[in-house]
Amino acid sequence: MSPHQFLLTRRYKMSLVHQIPAEFVGNECSQLHGHDFKVDVVVAGMPDPVTGFLISRLELDRIVETTLLKPYREKPLHELQNKMTGEAIAARLFELLRAPSALGESCVSVNLIETRKNRFQATV
Repeated sequence: MSPHQFLLTRRYKMSLVHQIPAEFVGNECSQLHGHDFKVDVVVAGMPDPVTGFLISRLELDRIVETTLLKPYREKPLHELQNKMTGEAIAARLFELLRAPSALGESCVSVNLIETRKNRFQATV
């Protein structure tokens, strides 16, 4: 077994609707609109000596589905958090995944990819 720590990055798709007040961005994003976001979840640690996996991909998918994808799919963004900027969304997703009932401290980063030009990373 290698003494090195490993990182696993797994990508998910998430559709969200948001609106940013015009005084911050002009007319560009001030209308209610949506994005098909990509979310990269990064988990760190040592692989299990028996399975060789850092985390079961099925378990990771289950945690991300129940913690992030399902709640955000079922409610508009403004009902889940006050600020709707990319920075605020990435920070909230990271906070949710770092909860002990989710991935805890093994989640070291969440990357929210909004557009080709905009990527927001929340990390330790």
